[in-house]
Amino acid sequence: MTRRRRHLTALALCTMTVAAGSGCTSATDFTSAKMDHDIARTYANYLRLQQTTEGQAPPGAPMVSARCGRGGRLAGSTGAGKDWRCVISNQANGRTTQTRYDVVARPTACYTATSPDFGAQFIRTDTGAKTANPLYQFDGCLPG
Repeated sequence: MTRRRRHLTALALCTMTVAAGSGCTSATDFTSAKMDHDIARTYANYLRLQQTTEGQAPPGAPMVSARCGRGGRLAGSTGAGKDWRCVISNQANGRTTQTRYDVVARPTACYTATSPDFGAQFIRTDTGAKTANPLYQFDGCLPG
């Protein structure tokens, strides 16, 4: 399989995974536990896409976990809002890295995660072309 075909296959898998998770749910479905699970799953898919794009995809699934919660004393722990925060832990090669994401959870049960800590908005592909970094900002939806 050529690199281009692997890249397109990975992109298609990530797109299908996000699309499959976008059932009919509501804003009240946002809970810390659901966000932990879905953010980690979505991040792992985009991590794999980034690694494949750069020509560095290791074998096996990435080991990713997330801890999400809402900011502010009056925010509560459920529902849509612009005040969700997640810390994503990625375990690879015997070490763990953590990245903080600010998450906007919309009433449609979909979200956008953006990392103020994440470095590059763009990455280089395995052929040297410049492309958007899928981990800088990503979207997802809670399964319904």
